[in-house]
Amino acid sequence: MKILIIKFTSLNPRGPLPLWVELECEGSGTEQDPAIITASEQLPGFFRIMDTHLYINMVNCHTSVIMGRCSNISIINCKFKLLALEVCTKMKIRDCIIKSSSVRSSSELEFEGCSFKKLKITKSMNLDFTNCSIAKLKEIESRDVAFKDSSIQEKKEKAKMSNKVHYIADTIFTIVLFIIVFAFQDYFILFLAIPIVIFVWVMDISALRIRKKRLLSQSQEINS
Repeated sequence: MKILIIKFTSLNPRGPLPLWVELECEGSGTEQDPAIITASEQLPGFFRIMDTHLYINMVNCHTSVIMGRCSNISIINCKFKLLALEVCTKMKIRDCIIKSSSVRSSSELEFEGCSFKKLKITKSMNLDFTNCSIAKLKEIESRDVAFKDSSIQEKKEKAKMSNKVHYIADTIFTIVLFIIVFAFQDYFILFLAIPIVIFVWVMDISALRIRKKRLLSQSQEINS
């Protein structure tokens, strides 16, 4: 069967325009007969696979790849300069050596026996890393990421402030502002302070609600 991929002729995103090409593979893309991608002359050094739910086994490849909105893909014994997974689900990656990897808005991914030089996980959930070696890990707003029998040399976590922290900060701001107002006993400043406090609370509550809806929509997108 043939799989439609996007071939990049340069690792530079501002380089020449990518090309749509057909990659000839063995197999039919079903669970019983997955399509097989292996190292060959026709396999590009950098390519993208988009919007596929075919069953694909990628084996013994040495390349760079971006996968977007994909599922049912197994990657075995490959070497990557770059492996980027964007909105992907139900994938298995085993015994791979990866120089740089990015996982964004993805779920239900299993990594086993993989080596990462750099790994960035953003807004993802339900990821399992077993017997993996990670030199540098950056985790942003992700949850249910499990590391079993894995080594991590350097880890950085980044998350937005929780709702409780927002409310505490707003409360402290309100108290300090009113202390200043009553210390000067200036009612003109008081009339200015009240709308400022109301504006800060309304904006913060609105921002938290928008963030909650965004996270919910991302979660639904991941699981769809």
